[in-house]
Amino acid sequence: MWDFNEYKRRGLAVATLITTAAAMTAATDGGGWEGLRGKELLEAVGASCSPVNLRESLASPGGVWEAFRSTDALPDGSVDNRFSDLSAEFPADGHSAPPAMEAVAILPPQWWGGSMADGSAQGRDLHNLLPAPLGTGDVKKSYPPGKVTAAAFDNGVWRAGIGLVDGIEINMYQPPRGYEGDFARAAMYMVAVYPCGLWKNLGENFMSDNFPLLQPWAMRQLMAWHNSDPVSDQERRRDEAVAALQGNHNPFVTNPALADYIWGEKGGQPFIPDPPELIPLRACYSLSDPRIDLYSPYIPHGARWSVDGTAVTADYLVPATLGAGTHELRFSADGIEGKLKIIVR
Repeated sequence: MWDFNEYKRRGLAVATLITTAAAMTAATDGGGWEGLRGKELLEAVGASCSPVNLRESLASPGGVWEAFRSTDALPDGSVDNRFSDLSAEFPADGHSAPPAMEAVAILPPQWWGGSMADGSAQGRDLHNLLPAPLGTGDVKKSYPPGKVTAAAFDNGVWRAGIGLVDGIEINMYQPPRGYEGDFARAAMYMVAVYPCGLWKNLGENFMSDNFPLLQPWAMRQLMAWHNSDPVSDQERRRDEAVAALQGNHNPFVTNPALADYIWGEKGGQPFIPDPPELIPLRACYSLSDPRIDLYSPYIPHGARWSVDGTAVTADYLVPATLGAGTHELRFSADGIEGKLKIIVR
């Protein structure tokens, strides 16, 4: 079972672990926000989806580049570079950046008065960071994401230059092709989790002090990208990897319909989460997995379940609450009884 003493030695309280697990479950199934609307919904999302364990550095042990080895590695182990065709290998030391790569922010930490170098939350949050070729940050500057109409930079993958906002020209960058929705959902996350402290004259063309915290043009653009480029399996895997390291999901990845209730056509309506996709039981789980669905196509619907001899009233289990180890599940339904064992690592 879960070794609470080990976590006490690491300085983590049991209450914090339980609270974190509950928040991650809310971000996964959206049930904690059901019935909320408008400003109340956005504030609840931001409060329950804040990071628990931010990286303390960029390229030292335990830093951002060590995390990228889990969140942004291709099947062959090389860096998943969305900004160009450049291929790069992670250095063997396990934590350094490749010589030709840097970490860049989707929404610049400068908007909140920070920077990539000063350890600000916005510059350490993995949901906001991606590996990119060296020099990308110099081109992106503190521009907002948008549709570039006159490019000063264009490498065939992403662009930076001038875009029109209600007839006014402003500097912006256009996300890499095929990742527009990924960038939109990362921006939505940043706006929800870090709504305050906006550094005026940098981010005010994109964000607003008042609900819904986005300027009308930015709201339209992010929703357009969100709808035209839905959440992919790759994006879901990255979100799971970030959550395992940082303790929080991006709720707009785990609950794509959420954005529509805040910035889209359902704005002002009470939030109704999409029914979660049930994933059949398997033999092994990780403590970072959001849930264990008590479901199998070979077991009758509505079966009664118990885990390690204790009856289960919900239709799922949370691995972080269940604890590491081997657990026995028993079920009964329609005169059928059975048991199986699962391992949580």
